[in-house]
Amino acid sequence: IIVHRNNSDFQRAINDYFPKEKTITLQDCSNYLEVCKNRDLGVMDYFVGLHYEVESKRLLNEPFENKNYGWQDIGIQSTIPLTEPDNLNFEDIELTYMQPKEDDPF
Repeated sequence: IIVHRNNSDFQRAINDYFPKEKTITLQDCSNYLEVCKNRDLGVMDYFVGLHYEVESKRLLNEPFENKNYGWQDIGIQSTIPLTEPDNLNFEDIELTYMQPKEDDPF
């Protein structure tokens, strides 16, 4: 297994080893794992694209992948208390409207 960072050197060198159709798909990820030879399964020259997340220092399958592990602290949701009374009577409220001006176009 070889790990490649997707930088300018990698982008220049990849054109020498793969056809143009393959290199277009190799520009989306930030890192690549190359399986040169897998003796168990017989896989050769297989690329896996991964996205590096700076905050967690992990390699992810997708750029916005969100996994929560058991050792992570997950915030507890709480309710916000309502400060208005529950028994509002809308009939007692006097509605005021803006009066149109004479130079308004509508």
